[in-house]
Amino acid sequence: MPQPIDMASRRATATAILTGLRAAGVRHLRVAFCTFSSRILSKAIALDSPGLDAAPEALFDGVGFVTCIQGFPNYALTIASDTNLTPTGCDALRPDFGTLTILPYMPSHAVVYGFLTNYDTAETPTALCPRAFLAEQVAAAAAEGFYMSCGMEFEFFLLGECDEGNEARIGRGTPCLAPLEATSRVPKNYCFAQNRGMSGRTGAFLDELAAELKQQPNSCCPVELSHREGGTSQYEVVMRYTPDLMKAADTVLTLRETLHAVGDKHGIAVSLLPKLTEATLGSGMHLHFSVQTERGGMNCFPSGDPTANHGISALGEAVMAGVLNRLDALVAVTQASSNSYRRMKKGCWSGATKAWNVDDKEASLRVCCPVGQSPQHFEMKTSDATMNPHYALGCIVQCAREGVRGKMRLPPRLSEAEEGTVEDLPSNFGDAIMAFKKHFVDGAGRGTSGRLHEVYRAVKEEECVHAARHLTLEAEVEKFLTFY
Repeated sequence: MPQPIDMASRRATATAILTGLRAAGVRHLRVAFCTFSSRILSKAIALDSPGLDAAPEALFDGVGFVTCIQGFPNYALTIASDTNLTPTGCDALRPDFGTLTILPYMPSHAVVYGFLTNYDTAETPTALCPRAFLAEQVAAAAAEGFYMSCGMEFEFFLLGECDEGNEARIGRGTPCLAPLEATSRVPKNYCFAQNRGMSGRTGAFLDELAAELKQQPNSCCPVELSHREGGTSQYEVVMRYTPDLMKAADTVLTLRETLHAVGDKHGIAVSLLPKLTEATLGSGMHLHFSVQTERGGMNCFPSGDPTANHGISALGEAVMAGVLNRLDALVAVTQASSNSYRRMKKGCWSGATKAWNVDDKEASLRVCCPVGQSPQHFEMKTSDATMNPHYALGCIVQCAREGVRGKMRLPPRLSEAEEGTVEDLPSNFGDAIMAFKKHFVDGAGRGTSGRLHEVYRAVKEEECVHAARHLTLEAEVEKFLTFY
């Protein structure tokens, strides 16, 4: 969170930042954040402003956003009803300069992620700041004796312009788009992990993507692996583990923006929408978690005894059990759109049941065991790019804390559970929101962040109602194809 420093230090620090950016040829500093509707918003400070010469410390003031900004649903710039937000007042989006990055795809611009704060009390985040919520949950978990590290896998489709009559065309928007492989004069139909799927335009795209992400180390983890996925022109990039959950959340925003920027350079449209057609595979954003008793310390998820409790430590089990226990509510946060639930089908490796297992890709929580080793971490499959990553990770940590405090145990794993004892997860967004409300708004999960959870529920409920009334799958694709 923003830390108050004395005026002399603030001025000296701001002067150094300003001087460095100007020397690098940066003309605009974007201060950015992600809304509940998963829009990445920013305003850009002009660095050649004479006002900054006179008072460079003004950089710390950030930029203003109307107080109701978190109340906008994903389909319109209107305030969702039942948020009790009004178009009066202004909050300050104040920069976290630890995330400062010169954009490799537009080097005259730099970006920094920020905290939504009250204008009258400059260093106090508002009740609706997801970044502050995540920071609070991480600090609370540390006080309770544990930390979580996170790695991520992003799935997405690469699309190119096509003829109007192309049978593989996605949606009915303009320009006409189809999976990149279907736009070639020589049709291609690569399979999962096929070597040739990493060549040509796709290979050049992935090369530049990895290079540009590597140039943004303050706000992004590096790429560790990339491969062709199972859908036509569907790909996955795997990001390195980090013990810093704030950086993990920032990585989601940086990757999303860089994917689209690199795509623009290559004449490729990138879609992270969970489901494009009924016939295509869906795209998720799988989250992998390990646990430690000190930040960046030894992985404490394995017990050291692979013959007991499936090789999972008591701490690892409690963290995982806390997440599993509230998974029906969590999916409203980690799969934050009606389109997300079109991907949630049994048999599609999307985790449609409230269950865990060891190395089972059908389980919503999968314990991952490298060959010949004890379990190293667990994977959450019920997540995608529609989430607000800071809020989602904050909610996950909150549920993990419940597990640790309650010394929770895992139920029998999916392959050993008695028939009829495994619950289905919500199959639609409306049911997920109801489960979320029951725990995070009306129940024990409300905690000290009740206002944050209330507004999130109101925004998502309005998005859900709008989608049910107005959006077929084809209409969702037309509106949100490149939204995320």
